[in-house]
Amino acid sequence: MPNLNVILAQIWTDLQAGATDSHDSFHTPVLGTLDAHGDNSLRTVVVRGIEPQTRAIICHTDVRATKVEEIRQRGSVSWLFYAAERKIQIRAQATAIIHHGDALALQHWQQTSLSSRRAYLATAAPGSELAEPGSGLPPHLTSRSPDQTESEAGRPNFAVIVSTIELLDWLYLDSKGHRRAQFSWTGGKFEGRWIIP
Repeated sequence: MPNLNVILAQIWTDLQAGATDSHDSFHTPVLGTLDAHGDNSLRTVVVRGIEPQTRAIICHTDVRATKVEEIRQRGSVSWLFYAAERKIQIRAQATAIIHHGDALALQHWQQTSLSSRRAYLATAAPGSELAEPGSGLPPHLTSRSPDQTESEAGRPNFAVIVSTIELLDWLYLDSKGHRRAQFSWTGGKFEGRWIIP
């Protein structure tokens, strides 16, 4: 079994693979927030960036989504990554901030494909009630991506979530006995430790 430093390095490699490879199991983790009642609110998101130097996990969102206000109110999020083929689960606790209408949001917007921008063109906020099943998109965009000019109407709805990891929990599933490690960053102090699965 590798030592803790090797495992931590592999965690960052695996998370970065999820951010760059749409076919990787870590590309679509679960992001958890706490709602106004203190209940867990979970959803699957697409990871758009991993920055090991700053311990950041980055994803995009519609600024009108409920999770944005939940993050603004509480400031904390949790992440769950699972790769069945590698038998690896990674959980992370993090603090998060919303970037909307600033330089970082603009940078990410400029790197976003036209097909991805379509998600931010819904006529109402995510979670809004509909009379019948539908995407909420304008009728002319239900079967095609917007062009460059059309896509710009979605920019006011686009936001970036940057979360800074405070705790990583790594679990390797093995029929002969699971292995688990935790890594924490508290007040600038790092600690890695083995724990019972």
